[in-house]
This record gives sequence, structure tokens and C-alpha cells, in this order.
Amino acid sequence: MDKREKKRLSHEVRDRMRREPERGAKGYSIKLVGRGEELVYQEGERRLVAEVTYGDGWRLHRSSLKTWSKPEPGQRLTAEETERVISRIVQNFAGQNIQIEVAD
Repeated sequence: MDKREKKRLSHEVRDRMRREPERGAKGYSIKLVGRGEELVYQEGERRLVAEVTYGDGWRLHRSSLKTWSKPEPGQRLTAEETERVISRIVQNFAGQNIQIEVAD
């Protein structure tokens, strides 16, 4: 796959996830925002913004998963919450036949 094709696929994924946030039956949603460099994860009333990038494929940056932004900004994620959020994001991408790497 050449660079142009990768860019086209990146844009298709980003556009689809902007229009149709994944509404999990278990009470969470995932949506790409901006130019596709941020991902909003919402679980009930709690929300966080995670950093994602696309170079040679999608990457979720674990280091961006530190605190909830709503309802109480700055509340730290527990290790269990971090792993649950990562798992759900990876599963969401996999459900769209997209591999996302988790980077530190």
C-alpha cells in the first residue's frame, strides 16, 4: 500500500468515526475529533480525551490516558480503568477492521 492509499484510508476512518460515534451497548462511546488526532471516550458521565496518531498505522498513546476531563476534571484513572478504556478502544477499531497499536 502506497503513502497516498494509506492517507486515503486514514481519512475514511476518521470521517466515519466523526459522523458515527460508536455507541457501546455497555454505556460508552468513542469518537475521533479534530483532525483525527484526538479521540473522545465517554463512559456514563465520565469523559476523557486520548491522543491518537496515524503514521504507518493508527496508534493510541497510553500516556494520554491519565485523567478524566469530566465530570471532575483531573480525576486520575485507576490502572483497571486505563486497561478497560484501552481494551474498548482497540475492540472498537477492530470492529471496523482497523488495527490500532498501543504505544507508551
